[in-house]
Amino acid sequence: ATGVNNAPVSGTFSFVYTPGNAIAPSAAGTYGVTANFATGDGNYNNASGAGSISIAKVGSATSIISNAPSASLTGQLVTITFDVTGVTGPTGSVTVTASTGETCIGPLTSSGLGSCGITFVTTGTRTLTAVYSGDSNYNTATSPAQALTINTANQATLTVTGMPTTAQTYGATFTVATSGGSGTGSITFAATGACSVDLNSGVVTMTSGTGTCSVTAT
Repeated sequence: ATGVNNAPVSGTFSFVYTPGNAIAPSAAGTYGVTANFATGDGNYNNASGAGSISIAKVGSATSIISNAPSASLTGQLVTITFDVTGVTGPTGSVTVTASTGETCIGPLTSSGLGSCGITFVTTGTRTLTAVYSGDSNYNTATSPAQALTINTANQATLTVTGMPTTAQTYGATFTVATSGGSGTGSITFAATGACSVDLNSGVVTMTSGTGTCSVTAT
């Protein structure tokens, strides 16, 4: 500091951050700064000056950790784990979006980790992208895309129902159906032995007075 005509000034200066006299502000924002020539000297009176300092948000980088599998099956829950790197004690959440439109949202722990899950009901390959929402100290960030392939799941056991428990006479009819299975596809019937069956309706007709009637659903 200098006085009149740049003459040196002796004395004690203090720099005070407001609020809270924080030497290292812990949050982004604008802080007032006051410089006090508190003691003066034999030539100059006490003096002070005020200004401000802005603490900007810092950048962050989001990445999807690879325990999001590279492949899964339809109907299975896929857990996506994410890590917001380069942050300390972040708040906010991460939204994971698939290229086919499915989304999930997971909150972050203080270490920047989190997870969420998506169940995919259609097959095919899509990409997953994680977006960190940011908070008062950290900027938003978007991860690189990660590929995920959803394959056809195995069908649950399909059972023919409605088969009579007693012997049927020649020409008799009855209707069969199914239980179990998965998905929404159509079911067709086929018969062998002493009967025939309508492919779609499941109506069975006994075509012989002897023998065994077998019906299969597909």
